[in-house]
Amino acid sequence: MISFRKILTSAVFAFVTVSVFAGSAGASECQAFPKLKLWGNFTHERVKNMVATRLEGDWDSYLGRLDARLRTIKDMQINDQELVLTYKGKRYGIKGGKLALYVHASKVRRDVVECLAEEAVAENLENFATAAGQEEPTVVETAAIPAVDLKLDVASRCTDGDSIFTITNRGKAWPNLGSIGIYRINDGQSQKINARRMRFDAGQSASLKIKAAQNTTGRLGVFVDPSWGERKFSFDATLACS
Repeated sequence: MISFRKILTSAVFAFVTVSVFAGSAGASECQAFPKLKLWGNFTHERVKNMVATRLEGDWDSYLGRLDARLRTIKDMQINDQELVLTYKGKRYGIKGGKLALYVHASKVRRDVVECLAEEAVAENLENFATAAGQEEPTVVETAAIPAVDLKLDVASRCTDGDSIFTITNRGKAWPNLGSIGIYRINDGQSQKINARRMRFDAGQSASLKIKAAQNTTGRLGVFVDPSWGERKFSFDATLACS
């Protein structure tokens, strides 16, 4: 365990207490969040519930916010500016060594969230390649992805009203995480309703199931977005389930 209280005395940073644990938190293998008074009771479960209820399971959106925030406070640190935060009606100015500590804690928080996002992928993606005893799908559609960076096959099907997209990596192992976005389609408009981040090994297959209750328009699309390069948005596969 690393305790920042050994680094900064309470007189220097009285309103923040930071502890970073390398071990697991509960059933998760991700480390615990830094403990900052200004953040309140920041736990794995609270973050998971927030992403599920407020962001409809879109971990990419939350990570994007944290990345933007981290860039902002890093710039403030570089330019020797003061970060002003409000906690329980009181304003606190953070600058110099205090801000350096806050930046580090914010980076740790971002890394923990990414770890939780990867765990969510493992919990929600089902690998049908090794599953046995599956009933025949009522609808099957397939689409190949002729992209420079990605060599994927995407198969989609309906089973009992649920929509299932199966992605297979036909190329080399991915160098970094990619985002599998699921979109609800209605009258030519699309809205992202779910996203999962994962890294494919060569030959790996994984499936993402969307329950019928989430498919309110009856039609869904999937787009795979690599984090290491630009890829023009176009659905890799679409599927209509009723």
